[in-house]
This record gives sequence, structure tokens and C-alpha cells, in this order.
Amino acid sequence: NLNVMASVNGESFTSDYFGATRKLLYDENYPELNLAYGEMKDATIESETADRASAGYFGRINYDYKGIYLLELNGRYDGSSKFPKDHRFGFFPSVSVGWRLGQEAFMEWSRSWLDDFKLRLSYGSVGNQRISPYQFTPTMSVNNSGTYLLDGVGKTTYITSPGLVSSNFTWEKVTTFNVGFDLYAFNNRLTATFDWYNRKTTGMLAAGIEIPDVVGTDAPLQNVADMKNKGWELSLAWRDKIGDFSYRLGFNIYD
Repeated sequence: NLNVMASVNGESFTSDYFGATRKLLYDENYPELNLAYGEMKDATIESETADRASAGYFGRINYDYKGIYLLELNGRYDGSSKFPKDHRFGFFPSVSVGWRLGQEAFMEWSRSWLDDFKLRLSYGSVGNQRISPYQFTPTMSVNNSGTYLLDGVGKTTYITSPGLVSSNFTWEKVTTFNVGFDLYAFNNRLTATFDWYNRKTTGMLAAGIEIPDVVGTDAPLQNVADMKNKGWELSLAWRDKIGDFSYRLGFNIYD
């Protein structure tokens, strides 16, 4: 049996935010702007606009031979506006195989109690774009509540200088290797699942260099940090029915 799927997806997001706050109310039961009093220095008005876009091309191939030998191939080619123009796209493949050992002819002796027993193995990667937009753009911010006096008149508004940015960072990649099994026995009343995994996260965004304080800004983000997680998990469950009474017992342990 062969199954092939190909697809494309796109997403565009734009938001406009405006907010106003006044703290001095005539009656706290009616928190409305026009039912507040005090000078405008007691009010807060702010606004923000943001936009981002992403596009992806992905496909999947499933193949099984006699329902016993299983293969799945996946591939994604994703792009995001959160990264610099020349580093927006990344390719993330994965492969998984399975063997329904319990369905083999040489397992005929276990048919009376074993419903299915599957061994599986997978290796693949996905991309992470969960970062704030405009990280690669040197931006300036406006401070309307400064502490500097100008000509003795009052506080002045000032604009900060742009920080340091990197123009070549890209996707963070999460790669996982997983091996495990699924067992079903005694007319599916007993189920057991085991997984062992090794997950590596590479190219995490962090400050790529150390710079002296006299520079006056933070170090730019770069794909310089890595992380590794590994562990295992075992789940056992038994479900049955006594007359009209159904019950289920479960056990789970992981490290």
C-alpha cells in the first residue's frame, strides 16, 4: 500500500493595538475612561503595530507491505519573515519505520493471547520560529517619560540608539531519535508502550559574543547555543468489564 501527500500552506498576520488607561475613577464600579478624572499625566496611552508571514511546502509518503512492514517519509521546506531575507527558509526531513512483529507467521503460537506487537524507530527534525519578529532589524525606541531636564523646563522625550543585530541567524533545529514498542494483548485489555528518545536542539538564539559595557548595548543574537534532552517512558494499562461495570487501571513511569 502506497500513500503520497503533497501540500503548501501560507499564513499572514497583522495586528494593530491601541490602549488607554486612567487611574482616578469617580466610581470603581464603572471603570470607563470618560468616568475618570485627573490630569492627563495620570493617563497612559499606547499603541503597537506588528505583522509577520510564513510559507511552507511539505509532503509525506506512507508505505506498508502486507500491513507488517511500515515506512513513512516526511519533508518540510518552511520560510518565515522573522528571519533575515537570505536565511528565511529551512528544510526539515524525517523518517520512521515500524515492524508489526506480532503479525509475522512465526508468531502464530502467540495468537491466543497476543493481539499485536510493533517495534518502531524514527529520526527527524523540525524547525522552531518562536521568536519575536524584527530581531534582525536595528530599531530605535521612544521614551516619553524621561528623567532628563531640558533648560530647566521639564522632562524631555528622547530616542534610544539602535542596538547591535546579526543579519545571518536562522531557524533553530530540533532533531529527535526515538525507538520504542507498542504491545496489545488479551483481546486488547492489556496495552503497553515504551519509548526511548534522544533530542538535540541546535542553533538556539543567544548572545553570540561578549562585549564590554562601554559599548552601551547588548550583544546580537546568533545561532550559537545547543541543548540535549534524553530519556525514556513506560506506560501500562489494563481495562476490562465485569457485567455493566467497566474499569481501567494505568501505570506510568519516565525519566
